[in-house]
Amino acid sequence: MNVLLISVQRTLDILGLKGLHHLLLDKGWNSHLLYLPRFDDADRCKVEELRRFVAAIEPGLIGTSLMANDYTVAVAVTRCLKEAFPDIPHIWGGIHATTAPEMCLEHADYVGVGECEQTMLDLVGALEHGRSVDAIPNLCFLKDGRVQRNPLYPLVEDLDSLPIARQVPLSSFVQVQGPVVP
Repeated sequence: MNVLLISVQRTLDILGLKGLHHLLLDKGWNSHLLYLPRFDDADRCKVEELRRFVAAIEPGLIGTSLMANDYTVAVAVTRCLKEAFPDIPHIWGGIHATTAPEMCLEHADYVGVGECEQTMLDLVGALEHGRSVDAIPNLCFLKDGRVQRNPLYPLVEDLDSLPIARQVPLSSFVQVQGPVVP
């Protein structure tokens, strides 16, 4: 399954998302990392270029990492992509998603709370094979109109078990002005 991870932060220094990207790659999934440091949904050229990029990748899941100051941009990106690709599920993670999961579920299908390395592996596997996501730890989602907030995995104690995030990851792209480029 193809996975698209998106950062809407103004910096390209996103260690958590880079780590998830490399973990997915190491486990055999086709992960793509896209930086959108200056996304503006009023810029039709940027919107169309983003949609072309997503159509070419054909992701089965789109993940967005955000902090509180990125919320408005994350909403705009998610709305833009959901309009064009309504069947692709979205997961939000990061500090803001961890502290305000209910707020984030107004826009995302899933929210990852806390450390989500294993959660992402479980979610991608479940979606790829059509299995239930109901019991995946660290995952929040709406079920029958109510927020389901699953218990948390224990914290990762052996950080050496996680892949090292390269500064410029494989299969990473950025859109600043116009086209999405490697």
